[in-house]
Amino acid sequence: MWYAVYTKSRFEKKVEEKLYEKKIDVFLPVIKKLRQWKDRKKWITVPLFNNYIFVNIDFKNRYPVLETDGVVRIITFLGKPVPIPDSQIASLKIALTAPEEVEVSNGLILGKPVVVTSGPFKGIKGIVTEKRSKNLVHIVLESINKSVSIDIHTGMIEALSEKDHKK
Repeated sequence: MWYAVYTKSRFEKKVEEKLYEKKIDVFLPVIKKLRQWKDRKKWITVPLFNNYIFVNIDFKNRYPVLETDGVVRIITFLGKPVPIPDSQIASLKIALTAPEEVEVSNGLILGKPVVVTSGPFKGIKGIVTEKRSKNLVHIVLESINKSVSIDIHTGMIEALSEKDHKK
């Protein structure tokens, strides 16, 4: 099962390397950003979520993760670990490798849940957060209250009921 791990500030990549050395299945979502200095611009790779990485472990075997330099804690709620479904991690990986931009309409309602029905994002659930000539579908990782946004064609998504969105 996947769990979110909170790290010290700017330790995400170091923690990822250490966990990889321990042969722990680890995922650090990163994006490229253009940074500008006085004399130049440069594309750099930065963590998508500051201070968070994800590990795929049996929670009983969490101590090698917790003993890793730079790890603060595994995210819990009311003292219980918060597992992240494999589908959410898979959706996040897809969103980071193949973002798409296209027009949206189809009577989708702002703030309502949708599901991607075709293409590389198939099965990803999100919330409509913008409605212009395009629609921004929000993929929410609720267990750490962070989100990733993608633009996607309306022909590739359909509205969900609130009940279906919770599944």
